Amino acid sequence: MATKLRRTLFIGLGGTGLQAVLHTKKRLQETYGEVPPMMGFLSIDTDSNSINKTLKTKTGEIVKLDASEFHSMTVQNPKDIYQQQTALFSWMPEENLPAMSTIQFGAGQVRTTGRFAAFCHYLDLQTLISNKITKIANVDNVGAKYSLANEVVEIHMVFSLGGGTGSGTFIDAAYILRDVVNKQFVLNTKVFGYAVLPDVFAQMDPGGPSMARVRPNGFAALKELDYLMHLKANSPPFVIDYGQGNRISTNQTPFDSVMLINNSNQAGHIYTKIEDLAELISLGLTIGGSELGENVQSVMDNVVTMVNGGVLDVENKKAWASGMGICEIYFDGNKLGNIYAEKVINQLIHNINNACSDNNNIANTWIDSPEVMIRENNGQDNVIDRLLDAAPNVAFFDINDAKNAKPELDQYLESVKPNLDSIQDNVIEFVSEVDVQLAKLIKTELNKLCGVGNSIEILKEISNQIKIFKAEMTEEISQFSVKIDNLNPQLQSAVNSLNDANSLFFNKRNAVSNAKEDLVGLVNEMAKSNREKVRREYANRFFNSLQTKVEAYLEKANSLKVTLKSISEKASNQVNFLQNNVNEDHKTFVIELQGHYANQISITDQDIAVNQFVKTLDGNQLFDFMEMNEVLIREKMWNYARNLEGALGWRNKNIEEVIEDLPEEKIEAIIQQAILRSTPLFGYNYRGLVIGKQLHHSFFVGLPQSGNNSRFERDKYFKSFVSGTTNVDFTTTGIKDKIIIYRQIVSVPGYSLAGVEGYENVYKNMSSHHNFHVDKTWEQRMARENFSIHPDRGQDNSIELWVKGIIFGFIKNEGDKYYIKSQSNGDPLENFWHQLSQTSYRDDAFDVFKNSIGVFEGELKQSIQKLRNELGDTKINDKIQNVSSENYVNDYSQVNISIRELKDDTRTYQGVLDLLSKEVRFVETELKK
Repeated sequence: MATKLRRTLFIGLGGTGLQAVLHTKKRLQETYGEVPPMMGFLSIDTDSNSINKTLKTKTGEIVKLDASEFHSMTVQNPKDIYQQQTALFSWMPEENLPAMSTIQFGAGQVRTTGRFAAFCHYLDLQTLISNKITKIANVDNVGAKYSLANEVVEIHMVFSLGGGTGSGTFIDAAYILRDVVNKQFVLNTKVFGYAVLPDVFAQMDPGGPSMARVRPNGFAALKELDYLMHLKANSPPFVIDYGQGNRISTNQTPFDSVMLINNSNQAGHIYTKIEDLAELISLGLTIGGSELGENVQSVMDNVVTMVNGGVLDVENKKAWASGMGICEIYFDGNKLGNIYAEKVINQLIHNINNACSDNNNIANTWIDSPEVMIRENNGQDNVIDRLLDAAPNVAFFDINDAKNAKPELDQYLESVKPNLDSIQDNVIEFVSEVDVQLAKLIKTELNKLCGVGNSIEILKEISNQIKIFKAEMTEEISQFSVKIDNLNPQLQSAVNSLNDANSLFFNKRNAVSNAKEDLVGLVNEMAKSNREKVRREYANRFFNSLQTKVEAYLEKANSLKVTLKSISEKASNQVNFLQNNVNEDHKTFVIELQGHYANQISITDQDIAVNQFVKTLDGNQLFDFMEMNEVLIREKMWNYARNLEGALGWRNKNIEEVIEDLPEEKIEAIIQQAILRSTPLFGYNYRGLVIGKQLHHSFFVGLPQSGNNSRFERDKYFKSFVSGTTNVDFTTTGIKDKIIIYRQIVSVPGYSLAGVEGYENVYKNMSSHHNFHVDKTWEQRMARENFSIHPDRGQDNSIELWVKGIIFGFIKNEGDKYYIKSQSNGDPLENFWHQLSQTSYRDDAFDVFKNSIGVFEGELKQSIQKLRNELGDTKINDKIQNVSSENYVNDYSQVNISIRELKDDTRTYQGVLDLLSKEVRFVETELKK
């Protein structure tokens, strides 16, 4: 069945955007084995080195952006360009110019520097976006593997609000995109923004100078985005002039919807690394282009209609900021497959390295084999007989001149001397023949069970036998040398005896005959002895050469054994590491299930059979390993082990199979954990202006196969853990190793986002020497229109300030009178406490506070922020978390009359009861957002 996907362009701005896009590409390759043809990427950054960033898939493939997917917005000598074209950059705040230098390695957290680069690259951006959309829009033939969900082209743009490049270019990028679509295409497009709030950057370097601008940058960017998201069809045109007639005039909002991503959620999960947030966002992007995204969009279209109707607006502020949370329930069978493969490698090497045969017998059988025959003991003279015959071809039979025998016998002995060159040739030839047989033996033995261990023992035995043979040869050489030394005087004596016999008068014939016979015998014995000595001398030469070759093989075999042992030890260590760290990623948004199986993996005897492994090798198989390094040998063993049926069984195991095997209590715990982990990274606080407003919450659950085949969907199992008013939608993703819980919350005005007050305070404190807005003319337009990110002053946030003032000790009840700490209005002699009302009634004091909110609001906010700076976010947040509707009245409110007494006298205390009810309701619904 074809996988239904959407035409999608993923755009990343700045470092955060690039990381999110790169992770998205990685996820698509892991899921589909490729980037589907209807999807594309474009990353834009002022850091030219960003293109070098890479990721690895779970199977080890390198993922990076190619040249068509990355654009480097570097600018050389930007100040010179500015001075030559001041009119084009009239939007640039003069106070920001000193911060602008060569734009090559980022924008330095300066938003206007990022925007300056975008202006200089306007035509490039226009062309790149046009080309990407054209390619995606023109895809029709997607093959049998995919089908197109619809004809809409969706653009998902990721950026941070706290940096320089992403925060400085997202508005221009969005409007250039919309302008390209409006002027060049007849297309239905949707543009989605994903904005990372500054807190994660501040968390990465608390108090560090490199992150000093992230919060004020974030406030300025939010204010601009809030302004633009309020644009209507009848709003004055919003104009951007890029020069040379390139002018955009629009009253469209930059995005159809915006996801705001913070680094924490209400479940207490905190992200301290932008890399983790980028990966989480990439999962949301991947969902956006998938069939699950089709379901999300279908539901959200109805929600958008409701939102556009103003149901979620607060006073004059449009609700446009939405949040998302994701949890991925993941069964990483690849890790378990790796454990299986490492175990196979370890055991396979054990079966190769150990010795397990009668190797002495194998060695001696080879020595005596017809193709070898090199034995020189036990009555065998194989080598010397092969090199030279024991006797000369012609024996010495008679002496012709008995009166002068010496020259005749010397001539004979000289004539039967062995040809040493010929013998040496025989040695070389024989060594070569035996070497062939030795290599054949080692090749055969190496490729068997216990191959390396056996081969080493065989080679050792052959070497030992050669030493025995050489020792015997050496001893016999010595014996023949002595014999020859003894024969020389005997020969001379025999010659002398023959001469004496020739001088006899009586019995001469008989004496000469006997003397000649003795001399002939001695001559033949001398000829044979010389020959025997030479035979053994050259046999030793043969054995020395053969010994060298045997030792060379032995050295290689031992080296191979050491290499294999090293591989085995590393494989064993890797098994232990993987088993102990099978869930080592510890990503907040991921629940991994493979840990349950890590210590249950066993390998089969067939998978560690040496002969099965050898069959997969080319050439001389294990014999060739002796010439390979450890890396190459490991690679060959890994390729065998990782593709075994046992390893593939784990790699291909479907998460639904795992879920089905889990006990009831385990699956319930996983679902509850997934719901918590998918809590949107999105906090909000209406600041007391709204109580009890219900936002739209939706769960979208992506399953490998939707329907009653899934335990999550069967019998409404997952839905039983979710609030009845929350929408839950299931769909098929086709991703066999993951169940994805995608959660959306829609939507709130920008002012209510958690952290805005803190961003604004830093923004105000630092604005005297730097302009955090990306365009001073936009800032001036907002000022002319009296635009504020906050609701109109007439709106009431007095409950919020009253409750927080009480909790943090800036409002107190003392002597039945209520006081507020105020440096401007308080009595210096009373530690600057100012009495709110002359009566003791709480509601009277609150009315005075509310009516004077303009006097107290700024000072009270500053006091709370100062306390936060002194104690730190953690302590302040912990204090807020400790306040509840149950303990507020008794522990914090400072009401000196019990609730029962108040209710018994409603005529007197009805106002106090009403006020307390509002305070408790605020604590319950708004305080912790």
